[in-house]
Amino acid sequence: RMDGAIAAARRGDWPGCRAAAEVVRAAAWASFERARGWLRVCDRELLMLAELLLALSANAAGDAAAAVRSADHVFTFAAAGGFRDAALLFVRWLDADARAQAK
Repeated sequence: RMDGAIAAARRGDWPGCRAAAEVVRAAAWASFERARGWLRVCDRELLMLAELLLALSANAAGDAAAAVRSADHVFTFAAAGGFRDAALLFVRWLDADARAQAK
């Protein structure tokens, strides 16, 4: 499914990207809940990548607030490194739009 989400993003098919990323996020989170933690680093990374794709999809749909929330979820699991850097970039990039939508 992640390959499908990425392919949809490359095509600019944001609804398709969102749908596939939601499936990936749900599966990764279910794995986390079943194991009461991450058994495999790749499951955590899939969750974070899905959240970043959901942020892009929400922004493409004009929902900057949802985009910031999705990017912000990455901070929960990324103490440092590339995922945290990407999430920070997303939040900074989308912050003005999210604030405008909140008014």
